[in-house]
Amino acid sequence: MTDTSLMDPVIKDAFLEIANIGIGKSAASMSQLAGKHVAITIPSIDFVRTGERDSFQLMTGTSSTVIVEQRFHGEVVGTAILCLATSGALKLASMLLGEEVHQDAFGEMEQGALLELGNIMIGGLVGNMSNVLHLHIGYDIPEMQLNGTGKVLTLMQKEGACTVVVNSNLAIESTDVSSFLLLVFGENEFEALLDKIRSVM
Repeated sequence: MTDTSLMDPVIKDAFLEIANIGIGKSAASMSQLAGKHVAITIPSIDFVRTGERDSFQLMTGTSSTVIVEQRFHGEVVGTAILCLATSGALKLASMLLGEEVHQDAFGEMEQGALLELGNIMIGGLVGNMSNVLHLHIGYDIPEMQLNGTGKVLTLMQKEGACTVVVNSNLAIESTDVSSFLLLVFGENEFEALLDKIRSVM
């Protein structure tokens, strides 16, 4: 895969369209779950190659990251990861549960709320990608890590890895939280995905 593919505006626009529709569906599901209006916007999408993995920490601005990770497989294979700064994760857990969450208090209920949040956001993004591109995709069970920065960097530095970085802002009532949704692919898998986008979009 050449870097020219990643700079192609058609490819970037296709990912942005897929993400906006998928995340819009996620926001509707989260609003129903939380009983509150949830809005999610996507300011930007970026592509990160193996040698650029350190830019992840520059983007998140933190070394402490809560992640929800879910592998998907079928016609396209990859790993989807929702990344939240610890402080943002606590805010979201508090809003979703409707009660105050103390600093660093990730109990069973808080983790369950964040796991469900990750499941909804990943399902919205990857699910819409499979619908638009007519792909058959299955999912593994999602997993959560309270300090997952190391895991993310390990995945992103694998030989030939390419990561689609979806920058998203979540707003629940007066609370705004930035997050990142990552789609991590191997080189061959990503090239196959690009071919599918070119044939459909």
